[in-house]
Amino acid sequence: MKNRDVASLVGASVLSGAGSLPMHLVPLIVPVLVIDGRASVANAGWVATALLLGQFVTALVLPLLDVRLINRAQAIGLAAALLLGLALSGLDGTVVLLLSWFIVGVCCGGFQYLGTITAATHSRPAFAFPIRLGVVLCLAGVAAGMLQWTASLDSYRTMLIVLVAVFSLILAIGIVLHHPIKPPQNVLEKDAQAGPLKYFALAIVFVLFVGQAGLLAYAVQSATERGIVLRDASWALALMKIAAGLCLLMLARKGLQNRQNPRFIELGALLAVSNLVVATTTSLPTFFLGLLGLEIGFNFLSARLQARVSDIAPYFAGQWLVAIMLLGAASGPALHGVAIRVGADPAFIAFSMLSALVPIALISAQRKAFGAPPSTP
Repeated sequence: MKNRDVASLVGASVLSGAGSLPMHLVPLIVPVLVIDGRASVANAGWVATALLLGQFVTALVLPLLDVRLINRAQAIGLAAALLLGLALSGLDGTVVLLLSWFIVGVCCGGFQYLGTITAATHSRPAFAFPIRLGVVLCLAGVAAGMLQWTASLDSYRTMLIVLVAVFSLILAIGIVLHHPIKPPQNVLEKDAQAGPLKYFALAIVFVLFVGQAGLLAYAVQSATERGIVLRDASWALALMKIAAGLCLLMLARKGLQNRQNPRFIELGALLAVSNLVVATTTSLPTFFLGLLGLEIGFNFLSARLQARVSDIAPYFAGQWLVAIMLLGAASGPALHGVAIRVGADPAFIAFSMLSALVPIALISAQRKAFGAPPSTP
């Protein structure tokens, strides 16, 4: 694999990591807004909504406009707008706060789109997606650790200073490494050959994200109700993300020498068991082990599933994966909330476990459509 090809992938992954960072940090941003008196408990939660809405708008608009490449100049423009949005969020007023985070979300959606379409149209998507997700998780863990280490969780203004510094460094590195490469012509040919299978593949991605995002949204809350007291959990959550990210990077590196099957059965089983542990345990150490299994299992499975979808229809997957994942991530918590309200929490937990095993159906469908699917590194 050419060095420039790898450098381009790493650059796109770093920028994609910057785009994913705010959503990973929302659990820390929201309480700081409340503690600092910047927003009420009810209004602070709308920051996540504004951020997600901005990401979703970009994830829909770019594929509808058939954008296939984001060059360095466009990436610099997105970076400048993102930093401006962060800075403006420090001004007083709830409307300004939410509008600023919406702008940040729009820019983040652009960077996520850049990273996903680069990985999807890469010559080896099963190598590219673990690299992208591994970089994202490592950056998220380091950023969460930096916020804790610098004691910037006591003041929103201090947090913003640290966030602007962290984002500036990450974006600068990503832009320097970003060298978009035009994908080969056979990418478009594979899209045309995929037929209805590509829609079925995206539906599986949606179901997976609904189940896992829905379970995670209430994981800490339900654990507290079972008597688990979680203090100073920021370090543990940060370390879990870094551990999962490093595992993904090692998986991608190993994939350069070995050809493996997607391991949907093994990863799905790990994720389903972790779901059950997180949703039912009354032990703090077991709860964190379950969260670690969930983080690793979900990201491994997600990386390999996205790679398989990209193998079926590269451009189509690259353009629509971000929107589908965001839609699933937004739908899951809402559906779990409804399930809790009507007393069907066990049913949603069962659904989340089933969603971990649904990707297995894609292998069967691909085999029926094209014969035996190709080995995936």
